[in-house]
Amino acid sequence: IQLIKDTLKDLSWEKGMVETGGNDSDRISDIKFIPFNDKTMWFYQKIFKVAQGINDINYKFKLHGLVDQLQYGRYLKDGKYDFHIDIGVGKSGLRKLSCSILLSDPDDFEGGIFQYTQGPKISTYYLKKGEILFFPSWIRHRVKPITSGERLSLVGWFGGTHYK
Repeated sequence: IQLIKDTLKDLSWEKGMVETGGNDSDRISDIKFIPFNDKTMWFYQKIFKVAQGINDINYKFKLHGLVDQLQYGRYLKDGKYDFHIDIGVGKSGLRKLSCSILLSDPDDFEGGIFQYTQGPKISTYYLKKGEILFFPSWIRHRVKPITSGERLSLVGWFGGTHYK
């Protein structure tokens, strides 16, 4: 995790935006899109290998690779991302499997809980540092507001051809 953070430290933070169907208050975070290059290739390859294994066992989607660059995210006090899905228009319409990796120690922040819905039920998942959570990209999910500290994460979206 420290190697990932060190590799990305020189990239500039930008304001996280909502792609479609939301407004700026739905998402309060900073992001860095991670270029695919010699310095980052190792964790792109590692994450995709894990994604393929999870997919083969649990979902059996036809995946071709990452749909977009990995996204490094930072949530500070009051940072959040309200309920949303990861499928949108254009390339994001090909997303099938999403992942979130917590890069912070849960003791370094308060709030920032990952939740998802299945029908009317809201479920909570308490990620541990370094843990990766995979879920279908159409699952509604959110990161609840941070009340103190800093929450760092890495997210990615794996896709393939359109659903049939």
